[in-house]
Amino acid sequence: MEQRGITVEGTGEASGRPDVVTVRAGVAVLRPTVAEAVVEAAARAQVVREAVGSAGIAPEDVTTVQYTVHPRHGERRIEGYEVTDILAVRSRDIAGAGDLIAAITEAAGDAARLHGISLDIADPSELESLARARAWAVAQAKASQLADLAGLELGAPTSVAEGAPPVGAPRSMMARAPEASAAGPNVEAGEQTVTVSLRVTFAID
Repeated sequence: MEQRGITVEGTGEASGRPDVVTVRAGVAVLRPTVAEAVVEAAARAQVVREAVGSAGIAPEDVTTVQYTVHPRHGERRIEGYEVTDILAVRSRDIAGAGDLIAAITEAAGDAARLHGISLDIADPSELESLARARAWAVAQAKASQLADLAGLELGAPTSVAEGAPPVGAPRSMMARAPEASAAGPNVEAGEQTVTVSLRVTFAID
């Protein structure tokens, strides 16, 4: 005989301020030949790497994420070759992100390319635990209400499954990071939200 039960879903959220910023930036150089473009791009990229190091970024937090060589076509012929070298620069100093961007663009000059920034929470485990507890409370409250409405007595949980909703989804990007840099653009830290979804089955006594 199939065991009776009540199955419910509960979702919980917990929010926190990002503590890591990743800047994706580098250089793009256009020259008549591939060799010239490669040499010039390498020189400019090296200056950028030195500027990043001078800004206090450790070598392990600097990663090459894009390197391309493309011909630039005119109406009837190739006009030159463009070499792009983009880095992902990771920093825990969100308030200083504007200074970091300014240092990169100043070092690269007219060859500077900024492919955007991303904000994240380095260790979301504490927020996940809080969101999970809230999801459990929601599921338990739903099950209790359903049992009361049906005139039943709610028993112990017999199964629990956790879903996989997005982690770190932005809730608000309007809160300005404290002490935002005057030398570079302001980086708005905002908040990020961790969401946990649970599916719980309770026995009926």
